[in-house]
Amino acid sequence: MENHEQDITRVASYLGNLSDLPRQISIQVKELAKDIINSDFTKQTAQENLKIH
Repeated sequence: MENHEQDITRVASYLGNLSDLPRQISIQVKELAKDIINSDFTKQTAQENLKIH
């Protein structure tokens, strides 16, 4: 019976983590977007594009 309760706890914990996933992904995407915008490559590319036009 002890193992059964541990399994239930494990599953409940897993489902709890799963429900938090969209928020976690959202945070990671925002961080990634920030990194891309602030990256030297992006700034350099933007400057080069401005020179062309």
